[in-house]
Amino acid sequence: MKYAATNSIGNTANMEMVSKGDNSLSITHADGGDVIVGHTGNTAWQRAANGAVREAREDEFDTLRLQDPLYLARNLKSISNLETRRVRLDNQEVYQLRGTAFGRVPVRLFFHPKSGNLLRVVFLLPNVIGQNVVRIDYSDFRNVQGTPFPFSWIIARPLGYQTVKVDSVQQNVAVEDTRFAKPTSRSN
Repeated sequence: MKYAATNSIGNTANMEMVSKGDNSLSITHADGGDVIVGHTGNTAWQRAANGAVREAREDEFDTLRLQDPLYLARNLKSISNLETRRVRLDNQEVYQLRGTAFGRVPVRLFFHPKSGNLLRVVFLLPNVIGQNVVRIDYSDFRNVQGTPFPFSWIIARPLGYQTVKVDSVQQNVAVEDTRFAKPTSRSN
């Protein structure tokens, strides 16, 4: 998937997301070099634009997985302590699922009652003084090889937001497993 992400002060970055099973890469193309965040199975890492590589913190790993609409769709059944009810969201009645992701992250998912599309995800991530609420609103669903996929979403956090506009989505593209391997740090 190729997309542009614009933050709350107007800066835009061209990005890519590559997924295969539960492995994914999020690549931000920047003038100073690409920033890559990847995860394979139960580990995650980040490579900075200068080539330095580090293990991702647990909350970064959780965020990476919860911000990936494909990961959520594939792993919905792994959310535990599930409660379901109908609630109102933006003047329409929707289904809300409340539960716990990864055994530690409180999460709420909101689905359209007719299409089944995921409209919103809300989750809590710990910080030094408590928890931050992260909200993702999905819209502009289009058919991609028989599957509805959001081509727009907004990620809202306490200190700002990011608007994502998808340019293209390709499914069933061959991706080498080695692409998801944690790289070694590059010397400057």
